[in-house]
Amino acid sequence: MDGREEDAREFVLEVTQKLKHHDAEAVQALFAKTRKCLLTRGGKWSPERIRQEPAFSQSALENMIRLARAWKSAGDEGFRDEWKRIFVAVAE
Repeated sequence: MDGREEDAREFVLEVTQKLKHHDAEAVQALFAKTRKCLLTRGGKWSPERIRQEPAFSQSALENMIRLARAWKSAGDEGFRDEWKRIFVAVAE
């Protein structure tokens, strides 16, 4: 794992740790709030543009839900194990 991937993993872990609940609804609310923040900035952030960004794709949402559930059931180590499963599958 290079430094950028490790930084990304630790950032997502930090966000996951701060979720009040670790279920699909909480993750969907986080995505919705982030999209809304981008929309209020205007400029290049139209609803269509946001939907096209990989970070807001359906697979990103599903992966974040998996990571949140892994953290809830097994803590930081469970999160890191699930991260490996997700991103090894993507790389193959």
